[in-house]
Amino acid sequence: MRFLYQTVADLLSEHDNLYILASWSLIEVIAPQGRVDSRWLSLIEAYPERFMIGSDVVGQFQYQQGALAVWDPVLSALPKHVANKMAYQNMLTVLPKSTPSGDN
Repeated sequence: MRFLYQTVADLLSEHDNLYILASWSLIEVIAPQGRVDSRWLSLIEAYPERFMIGSDVVGQFQYQQGALAVWDPVLSALPKHVANKMAYQNMLTVLPKSTPSGDN
């Protein structure tokens, strides 16, 4: 998967509306064996509004915390404001805003 970094970097630079939802499958690319790849950190810092973490946990939310904990080494290696964006702020930004009547 060595090609993935450059592919993602190219796509992010070419498409302003591309977001990366990083879940369980991408953690082994960004932080193989828990060691964070500095190229990916630089890419996340270059596009701080475009990365967000996810868990792929569906219907069994008791596993959510453990599934998301695998991202702790990445989030800890980023500046706090970037880590906060990746951890939750970016997801809130892309969710539809509801109106007072509940219509979107």
